[in-house]
Amino acid sequence: MLESVSKPNLFIGSSKESIEIARAVNTQLSHYAQVTPWYAGAFPANEYTMESIEKQLDISDFAVFIFAPDDIIQHRGQLYFATRDNTLFEMGLFWGKLGRKRVFCILPEYIEPVVNKEELVQQYRLLSDLQGLTPLHYEHRTDSNWTAAVDIACGEISKYIQRSGKYINLQSELEHQKLQLQQKQKILHFLLIMNQESLQEEKREKFDDMCSALKVSFSIPLEYYVTGTAFWQAQDEGIKQIGGDVGQGFFYPYHVNEHKQAEEPRIAVVDAYKQQKWSYLKKSNRVAPTYMLCYPIGTQYVLTIHITGQISLKEQELWDILDANEELLDTIHYLIGGEWE
Repeated sequence: MLESVSKPNLFIGSSKESIEIARAVNTQLSHYAQVTPWYAGAFPANEYTMESIEKQLDISDFAVFIFAPDDIIQHRGQLYFATRDNTLFEMGLFWGKLGRKRVFCILPEYIEPVVNKEELVQQYRLLSDLQGLTPLHYEHRTDSNWTAAVDIACGEISKYIQRSGKYINLQSELEHQKLQLQQKQKILHFLLIMNQESLQEEKREKFDDMCSALKVSFSIPLEYYVTGTAFWQAQDEGIKQIGGDVGQGFFYPYHVNEHKQAEEPRIAVVDAYKQQKWSYLKKSNRVAPTYMLCYPIGTQYVLTIHITGQISLKEQELWDILDANEELLDTIHYLIGGEWE
């Protein structure tokens, strides 16, 4: 049995009339996948149906559709049993996203004939596009034991799930690799500016050069640009600016934020140093949103990056900036005497 955290996601689609069969498939496959049947929260009341389907497409690794004889259609003068149109449509969407090998349809093994408008209906019509598949079947049963009815089909599906694992979106993976390459190029650009000669200069000049290099190497959203950078170093009684073009000559005692009221502005660089975790401060600016990002470097330094843009950033977007620059910050930590993290 697969661990819950490693299970792939599987969507089950069916008509309302086939929910019992879908529930049986859920029972059989929940050992191998995290199953979401269409009727169990996949389509919230406050969302459009297509919006909900798109969400399932984004998160699903496999899909199973129950092709029950839900409707009777007329084709070339003859009546046939057929699967409901929306079930076929949804399967087509998943097929287009995941590929046909990860999308399964389970058809009835046998259909009891019925009389419709004085005409006998006994054949099931499958779309011509699907007739080349080797379909799976569920058993016709008189005792309504649907778990047993889908056992063989689900056995085949479970084998494929275990063999194939989670879906890898090649386009998304390519975009991820491109982003990683861009991050490496940013680090290389930073190192080219911070050449060996610069690192042998006086301490103040070294940190000034590092801040200058950061202005063109720090990854931020396209709508933003870096307006300033600064390095701060811990002293006996407080933290002092030692490089960069923001806060030159400034010194803040460690107790500067103590006893401040909630509405009073805090000195973010002191908080970042004392708490040893990154923080940010949104500054008042009538022209454009401005943020100061504070990153502890090792145990002695804090780096501040000041950015300005056209739109306000959500907190998650600020976290994304941290993630995008993680390797660059590790490189800076190493250059000032730290170990690789």
